[in-house]
Amino acid sequence: MLEKLKEFRELIAILLFFTGGFIWIESRYAAKDDFDKVSQSLTGINLEMATRDDLKVMQCLLTEYMKLTQLQIRAQDIEKQVADLLESLKDPRLASNTDQLPPALKAVLQTHYADLDAKRAALNEVDVEMGGVRQKLERQECGAVQ
Repeated sequence: MLEKLKEFRELIAILLFFTGGFIWIESRYAAKDDFDKVSQSLTGINLEMATRDDLKVMQCLLTEYMKLTQLQIRAQDIEKQVADLLESLKDPRLASNTDQLPPALKAVLQTHYADLDAKRAALNEVDVEMGGVRQKLERQECGAVQ
């Protein structure tokens, strides 16, 4: 009988190798049954961490913080545009007497000033909106998480 097994020793070695690997995988990684056992052992513990009201509060807070973040990004963008406009208005050709400027350059200058006023007004609007969101968060209008 031992001699018949010697003929199949490579096959037996391969089977043992894969069987050992399968057993190792089964012991190493959790299966669905293992999770069920853990779940059953924790039945005495209340696994519900948040109520529906808490989830609504969290959703409201998340929405308000997202609004605030978007407004801050918009404010940074507008501030950069204002800085670029101010930099373009520092051009020495524009610093001279505006009466002596050619009509095309006067039109460009007027456009820049109009853009600058519009950007400043937009920045003020964003600041007001950010203040409103901050006040809403400070007053905890969304509620408090228990």
